[in-house]
Amino acid sequence: MARACQWCSGTYEPNNNHQKYCSRECASASQNERNKQRYASDPEYKRRKNEQNRRRWKDDAQFRSRQLEKFKSPEWKERVNAARRKRYADDPEYRERIQQKNSIPENRERKNRLRRERYADDPEYKARVNATNNKRYANDPEYRNRIKKRQKDRWDNDPEYRERQRAMQTTPEYRERQNKRNRKKYADPEYRDNANKRRRNRYENDSEYRDRILRQARTPEARERKNTTKRKKYADDPEYKYRLLVDNHNRRGAGQVDWRALRIKFDMFGWICLRCGATDNIEIDHITPITKGGTGDIKNLQPLCRPCNLKKGNRDSIDYTRIWKPFLSQIIYC
Repeated sequence: MARACQWCSGTYEPNNNHQKYCSRECASASQNERNKQRYASDPEYKRRKNEQNRRRWKDDAQFRSRQLEKFKSPEWKERVNAARRKRYADDPEYRERIQQKNSIPENRERKNRLRRERYADDPEYKARVNATNNKRYANDPEYRNRIKKRQKDRWDNDPEYRERQRAMQTTPEYRERQNKRNRKKYADPEYRDNANKRRRNRYENDSEYRDRILRQARTPEARERKNTTKRKKYADDPEYKYRLLVDNHNRRGAGQVDWRALRIKFDMFGWICLRCGATDNIEIDHITPITKGGTGDIKNLQPLCRPCNLKKGNRDSIDYTRIWKPFLSQIIYC
């Protein structure tokens, strides 16, 4: 009569009434599972088993070679490391013993050498270590300061390391990664203000840094990048547009204008040239020119495009806002 195996639940024809498993593999797997449960729950059995394994490791070369082969499998390594990490977290006595063992210089050097070799040969281990270190660097200020101090000391005292770092910093991959990280941090207003303040102080006090910045700013690529950024900001940020317009006006010594009041007036006219209706290259024009006694008061200003402003010049006092007289009463002067 067919029976069900107590391990794999498969059916088999028993050879005797005492047979519970369909094969020796199932019987061995079941026995191993029972031994694991007993090993985890019975301290005396665990101690006895460990002593037996240590004696066997010392005396039996065949057992030792078999165990060493088993140690090389990734599944076994991961299982043992998980058990060690759990014990390290839960057992203070074990943790203290491991820390004392790692404090010995020879042990520490050997462990670091093995880690470096694995880091160089195992991409998965390398990615895992980098992720762990980046997370700790971001969340642990003490660890971050320790790493920075170690890097600074090594930079000051190790010329080989310094040359290697300089060579790495010139690669396009490093620059792109650094720029991406800086853009992400620069999006924070507090970080941006502090960074700009540090740059200004360094620019004022460090002549070498100032010369390097000026040389970089004169390159065609830097000019084009800066102009592109300005054009984009000019198109997207109304406040920047009015501030730039007012700064250029005030720099010429044609009277001081408040950009908020100018914005109210120019927005009321729709940011167009009052003479031809153009919307590009809008400038501040004085209705009564400065040479004829005009002032920088907001009532004496009107929006004109650059060609119309040049045609009007400083000869005539032409008020193009008169066609907007019905709307001027709504303008709020600051």
